[in-house]
Amino acid sequence: MSSRLCTHSFWDEITSLAKQKSGKTSVAVAYFGKGAADLLPLTAGSRLVVDMSLKAVKSGQTHPNDVKKLVNKGVDVRSIGKLHAKVFAFPGRAIVGSSNVSRTSAKKLIEAAISTSDGDVVAACHAFVQELGGQPLTPHYCRQMQKLWKPPKGGLGGPTSRDTSSKSVRVANKERVWLVPGVLGSRDKDDKQANSAAKPKAKKRIKSTRLYMVDDFKWEGSGFADQVKRHDLVYVCLKRNGSYFLDPPARVLLTHKYKVGRQRRALVYLEAPKGIRSRRLDVVLEHLGPIAKPLKPMAKGQSARIIHTEQIVSRLPDCWSRLAGIIE
Repeated sequence: MSSRLCTHSFWDEITSLAKQKSGKTSVAVAYFGKGAADLLPLTAGSRLVVDMSLKAVKSGQTHPNDVKKLVNKGVDVRSIGKLHAKVFAFPGRAIVGSSNVSRTSAKKLIEAAISTSDGDVVAACHAFVQELGGQPLTPHYCRQMQKLWKPPKGGLGGPTSRDTSSKSVRVANKERVWLVPGVLGSRDKDDKQANSAAKPKAKKRIKSTRLYMVDDFKWEGSGFADQVKRHDLVYVCLKRNGSYFLDPPARVLLTHKYKVGRQRRALVYLEAPKGIRSRRLDVVLEHLGPIAKPLKPMAKGQSARIIHTEQIVSRLPDCWSRLAGIIE
């Protein structure tokens, strides 16, 4: 076991450790600047949690295109607002300190970090990152956010003098979050025929089949099916064995609409993260506390709607890492 204080050139060590293809790598770092994908070249299967909030992107502190490079490589990248941690956990070693992932940190700033091979500390760092949860990031979402990115003022982060254009605001507003009551039950021959035609198209839109899979649910009537768009984020609430469960967040890949007689139906295909299970709705409500009031009608099977409460949107992903009540 070895531990040491690093004040110079620890980025060479981090970059070297990040290239390892064997073992688990878990990183939580607040900001991921331009050129960060070269400084932290994580391999497929790694977990990276960053702050890719609108504020972090507009101030130039997180560069969506660099995040997208890792997503395309098969790294499980997630975003949590207000993240301030800088924890780098590799197989057999952890580095915890002051540094974000940026050229400024590597070349200009005075940083300090503790590097340790203590097994208990390394395990605790991995657990910390894995339990953070966060919103899974897709290539499309990274591309949308890149349109809002601005160079950091003075190269050190913080707001820039450029104003927010109406076009930028429209791009940001494309991130819509839906709460949808799902429908369980058997499907007739018309549903199966529609699924045979549409599912192959949905599968082609999955960018990483290692991290994501195609899930779907049936919707009857219009309303939601006419309004939901590709890449919208969806939480599906289903009733199973007398209890309500909330599925993890998934992005819309395709909405296939069809008619059976006069009845309008749709199959909604989702890009769902693998290995993440549903949570009991009552446990989610208890975890969120008073801010969860808009979610309570879901237990009565009300219609789909967009979640407008920012606190709920930002805190819901955390439930899939911290809450009990897991089901298969």
